[in-house]
Amino acid sequence: LELLELSKIPNSIERTKRTQAYLRSLPPYPEPLPWLARGTPNRNTLPPKEPTPPPAPVLVLTPKQKIDLAPSIPTDDDLTDPIKERLYAQLPDATQRLVRAGNQFPQIAGVANALRDLTAVPFSEANILNIHLQLAVLTDVLAFDPDQPVAERLDADCKAAVVAVVRLLPPITMGHPDIDLLEQRNAEYARSKRAATVVEGERRVAGGLAEDENVATDQARAAAEIVAAAGDTGRVADFRTDFSRRIVMQLSIVVGALEGAVIGFVPGIAVGHAVNFLWLHRDAIMAMAVGWGESGWAWADYILLRVKQMRDDALKVE
Repeated sequence: LELLELSKIPNSIERTKRTQAYLRSLPPYPEPLPWLARGTPNRNTLPPKEPTPPPAPVLVLTPKQKIDLAPSIPTDDDLTDPIKERLYAQLPDATQRLVRAGNQFPQIAGVANALRDLTAVPFSEANILNIHLQLAVLTDVLAFDPDQPVAERLDADCKAAVVAVVRLLPPITMGHPDIDLLEQRNAEYARSKRAATVVEGERRVAGGLAEDENVATDQARAAAEIVAAAGDTGRVADFRTDFSRRIVMQLSIVVGALEGAVIGFVPGIAVGHAVNFLWLHRDAIMAMAVGWGESGWAWADYILLRVKQMRDDALKVE
């Protein structure tokens, strides 16, 4: 539990120094890390209690056991709100302006195109969570723009286009239960300080999902790419904390279903894609699990030991 104890050091300078010293003390690859060198748990061992699933975002498993974002369509209250639908009707023009103005700015181009596509459907079919995630990106861009090099800052036309969209979106998305839960969580994280190792672990897990078509749908991978690219602070970074935890918890469900079976294929080892993902990202998972409390850290440790056991079993089969 060294990382857990290090995360509790109140002084950031001292915490950083001691964390760096601890990381330097770890054995070089390919020697096993301390938490993976203790052997494997007995198959009948009851796992530690898993951490509480974050209320939002909701990640689900498809019939093919891939991670996907649960649909977040407008509620009946949203659909009967005359203001929301009227504002939504203004979005296509606003997003088209944003696309034109943001073409030369990489931090804007992607989100502008995404919003254009997301708002090209009737309001009753809109994906509120995905739209709100793009709003978070735009809000972060505006907040951090003054800190960018002069040559990379938004020009007046692009900034005006961003502001126009940012003004339209909150009245549309706020009030939806998924968004209200998400904002509540983000406010809690904004008031807390997460260790740099925890943040980096979250980023690596989200980034891994964005690149792995075997474990996630295109929609989930697109969201993962957005949150992985965010900085250490900001609205999207706060969203990443719950998103990355959900990834590990969903894949642990797949791992539980795979126990005793040999499916999928990894070069040299026949195991499921979920097992492979968790193994490849084991260091990042244990780093981010520090933020889940002692029981959550123990749960992640247990899951990875079971993953190691499954890989060892697969090697024996081959």
